[in-house]
Amino acid sequence: MRTFFRHLEVRRVGTAVVAYFVRPRILDGSEHDELAEELREVVQQHRPKMLVLNLRNVVFLPSAVLSHLVTFKVRLAKEGRLLALTNLRPEIAEILRIAALDRWFDIYPDERDALAACAEK
Repeated sequence: MRTFFRHLEVRRVGTAVVAYFVRPRILDGSEHDELAEELREVVQQHRPKMLVLNLRNVVFLPSAVLSHLVTFKVRLAKEGRLLALTNLRPEIAEILRIAALDRWFDIYPDERDALAACAEK
């Protein structure tokens, strides 16, 4: 089953949910907040064991969006849920490395690896 939001396309895979960013850039401040609200809705609707964010379409990730992702990871962890990032373009991986978030987020090369990790936990 797929669900579509303004910024995300979501599909359920077992106990996990994979969310694809629809737009390559989220520049406007109000869009950052909309994205955060959509992520909250996804978790409330699906209650996944792991939320996998597939960033294959993302070419620019502003610091405000990174901040939302950090906050979201903390909230999920408090509920015993996982957040994983997959399919990062080299420029996005570099941004995470510079911010020292590459060691903090669970990052996988692709969805299959992230979903396998979910099954193991």
